[in-house]
Amino acid sequence: KKPLHFSSCRLLQSPPAMSFDDICPGLCGGDETVAFGPRNEGGSALYRIDTLATIGSSQEVATVPSFMAAGGKEHLCVALGNQVHIFDNSCTELEASLNFEADVDCMALDHNGSFLVIGDRSGELHFLDIEARKVLFSQLLAEPNAKLQRTMSSIVVCKHGSSYRLLVALTAGAVHSFANIDFDELRRALSEGDLAGVQAVKAGMVVTQLDVSCACNVVRGAALFHKGATSKILVWGDGPEPLSIWSDDCQKERGIAGPLQSVSNCVFTEDHKFALVLDATGHISVWHMATLVMLRRLPLEHVRVMHVVFGVTDLADAGPPNAAEAASGNNHSLHNYTLVLLQADAAAQQAKVFFKMVALGKEMNELYSLEVSPMCKIATISDPEAINIVDGQNGDQGHLQKFLVRCVTQTLPTNRFYHLLHKHRFDEATQFAAQFQLDVELVHRVRITSILDRADKNPEPSICAELQAGLNMIQDMETVVDSCLQASLPSAEDTKVVLEYALTRLETFKCGKSDPASLEVFERLSMRICSALKRLGTFCMALAESSFNAECWHHFRSTDLIREVMSCLSQGKVATAVISWSRHSHEYDMHQSIVSVLSAIPEQAQSSHFLAWLRDDVFPLVPRQHHAFVLDWINRRARSMELTEKKQWPDSAIRLISAADSLLNLLAHSKPALHYADSMTPDQFASYLIGAPVGSLDGAAASPVARGKARGPLQQARHPKMEG
Repeated sequence: KKPLHFSSCRLLQSPPAMSFDDICPGLCGGDETVAFGPRNEGGSALYRIDTLATIGSSQEVATVPSFMAAGGKEHLCVALGNQVHIFDNSCTELEASLNFEADVDCMALDHNGSFLVIGDRSGELHFLDIEARKVLFSQLLAEPNAKLQRTMSSIVVCKHGSSYRLLVALTAGAVHSFANIDFDELRRALSEGDLAGVQAVKAGMVVTQLDVSCACNVVRGAALFHKGATSKILVWGDGPEPLSIWSDDCQKERGIAGPLQSVSNCVFTEDHKFALVLDATGHISVWHMATLVMLRRLPLEHVRVMHVVFGVTDLADAGPPNAAEAASGNNHSLHNYTLVLLQADAAAQQAKVFFKMVALGKEMNELYSLEVSPMCKIATISDPEAINIVDGQNGDQGHLQKFLVRCVTQTLPTNRFYHLLHKHRFDEATQFAAQFQLDVELVHRVRITSILDRADKNPEPSICAELQAGLNMIQDMETVVDSCLQASLPSAEDTKVVLEYALTRLETFKCGKSDPASLEVFERLSMRICSALKRLGTFCMALAESSFNAECWHHFRSTDLIREVMSCLSQGKVATAVISWSRHSHEYDMHQSIVSVLSAIPEQAQSSHFLAWLRDDVFPLVPRQHHAFVLDWINRRARSMELTEKKQWPDSAIRLISAADSLLNLLAHSKPALHYADSMTPDQFASYLIGAPVGSLDGAAASPVARGKARGPLQQARHPKMEG
């Protein structure tokens, strides 16, 4: 043990020559495929990949810098060369960027993510307060060795009793232990400005240097594990004993000389009973920590990096393995873990690297696979549900363009299913729904909705066949009928074909159905389709079929036809109103609305445009309760024609009155009225009909009025009790 001496922090005040300063955080939530291209994914479980941020350089990058990432509860730290970028845990915001004098070799976050420990190439250890964005203190641990690529190989922060312990592995064959670190007390003291408290935390640290060069002349890493009530240090690397166990008093307890030649990485299961060892050849083996016996080799090759994600934490106590267990390697507690690794595909002609998640068990089921670039690293894992990776991406010239900070998260089948539907990847969604017993018909309904949306924006000639092909997959007749009615097709002929298709489907649906509910559905839906077909015929007659417009058709299909007739009359579209009335008047009992219909005809409209329609279709079927209004309307209209139709008057007024012959017949005044009309002016004839004084008339024409107080037929129509 030796005293702890801290040197002052040495951060560069200006950016380095190669600066990764083009940083774009907050990218999560966008379209991953559109922004970053298609992905080569596989596996039996459901995972999604999101790019959280990108880190690039404004200059051309000639060589790939050393890079790594460390994740915590609150932050994600990415080191590129001698720069460290600190994000929040979802990378929505860049909180700080630090530049050091030397490249970063390794780093780690404390349990709360408040403090960051960094080891650089110059042999210095830096202790940073993330909240204050500054380095609290630095310690020189070793001088750099030109023969070694790295000065420090790993930093591990682990729980040790009521405090924390920091293990720093030096590549040159030493391990430094910083014990009795109270991070919670240090945070309190810094928050309250308690300098004495900060000094007390520093003074309480116990630093131990462990010389392991006799076992490993090149140290790749070190980790603390618990063996009963005591703590041990596992060291791995290159040397006579690439895997060795050391006690706290710097004594080697056990070392393994074979079958391993070199160990690249080592991780523990959560209960510290097993260790997974990655050797220099890219193979993984499982070891029992209590006896340091290798249980088995995993059927994985060319593995570059590995981590373990802890699943179920409440593991059964397996105890030391017996000979049979050691031979088979079938320890049930391993089934609760997932292996996270980077694996190279040696069979591929070009170098391919895959990020994989593999369930530890007999079958070694591959849960997820994603092709990444050879420039990829896995961040230290703090949350097993969100695993971060840093993936390099080359530009068009083949040089490094930027690093992608990405997150792999597990998703529910329904979430993945809805995501596929949202992206309109219908073939994948269909297979996915069949695999996970989800609603396959929902895929077809969403596909139909997509087709209808495309038809609304840009109707294409092929949309009719595509729509029918999609509807063939749907069994729900409500959806079929609604889709056919809502389809915006390029022509009236296509619209008719789709409506007739719906009618055929309904007939097929009816076959073999005898229950009242099914028959009621058939009748109701058939009525909707037949009504739409009839309206389509009216629409094509009223408007030339060549000028078919889907938007106008949908308005006409769903509108109130009585209001449509009134609207057409008020706009002078008499021909359209006449066609709609003649085809649908009985269907919608339009004669009951005769008051509104006649009132909608503008005063300036020429009577020749609607006279035949009134005479043949309207007046003969006027309900009795509306006779008085109709005759009064004729009276007012006939009087106003003297101003609105001067050239045709009085003949136009007489023709209008004659058009009401069917009503006058009901009142038994038609023949006398027409007889005396020959010797009257229209004004006098209208006065006669309503019983008003006509004035002096000669000849036979004067006798009806001269007879005294006789009432005209219009006046009698206002008094139904009077005899006709």
